[in-house]
Amino acid sequence: MTEQAELGIICVECGCGRRTWLRDSEINFTPPERLVGRLRCQGCGSRDVSLLRPWKAALNDPLFGEATFKIEVWNDAGMRLEELVATSSGSIVAHAAYDAALIARPNRYITLRQRARVLRKSRDG
Repeated sequence: MTEQAELGIICVECGCGRRTWLRDSEINFTPPERLVGRLRCQGCGSRDVSLLRPWKAALNDPLFGEATFKIEVWNDAGMRLEELVATSSGSIVAHAAYDAALIARPNRYITLRQRARVLRKSRDG
């Protein structure tokens, strides 16, 4: 029995950062090699997606090791997100990326969030 038949899942990953998890029954038990160029990203609609092997998909389960920290650049009013600088699942890496973003983008409103909670921000507002 192959690994795909045992695990029964495929991870479709796009350059926009979105991951989609498909069961083998949703793709009619088609081998991943035959799906290249046929699947679309559900977020941006691009066909330029990569397929993770089933064993890698199991290791990258969305509920385990999720990138919960985000470094974001906001507009001057702090109401609209302009840029997602980085994401991380580790707090030390996230704080280092936040410090680097402050240096690279002076006078910008930058936040470090852990899911919905704001841990650090470059200005009060």
